[in-house]
Amino acid sequence: MGHYGFYDKSIVVDAGKVVANPTAIALGAATGVILASRPLLEPITVTRFGFQATVAFDYDTLVTEGVLSLYRYPLGNANNKVLLQTIRLVDATPIGSVCYADVPNPVVPATLVGGVITVSARNKADFDAGDVVAIWISTQAVGDTEVGDFQPYFCGHPRAEVADNQPLMVNLTP
Repeated sequence: MGHYGFYDKSIVVDAGKVVANPTAIALGAATGVILASRPLLEPITVTRFGFQATVAFDYDTLVTEGVLSLYRYPLGNANNKVLLQTIRLVDATPIGSVCYADVPNPVVPATLVGGVITVSARNKADFDAGDVVAIWISTQAVGDTEVGDFQPYFCGHPRAEVADNQPLMVNLTP
């Protein structure tokens, strides 16, 4: 009997809310800092990402609002990173706030070269086994004095996938 995909909740690691970096990050951390990167062992769809303020944000006098960016590294290759979403580090964010941005997941059409599919169609925020999810500081928060700490996170859910579409997953079940 044919079927599409597989899904075994018993093997899902860190499904749902995943704290990507359990160490609090200073509000004024430098641009280009990778806050978290995590290779994925199962196919998932990332649905949102953001941060939780562990110390209330205060720019004193706001010069530049900080921005975090969420990327997918296909097959772990950071040279081909795909921007999925951004979120602002908003002044006066109170302690304990969980700030998030939904991650859009539009279909990216297949790439054809000479009538041959070279890249299969996929949804933009669908991750395969071996892909990496990464959160970066893309714009440094700048004020006269920046006070505040936060923990970045992402949320995702497992997705059914045909085993043949996951070349880095090798089933060795006897």
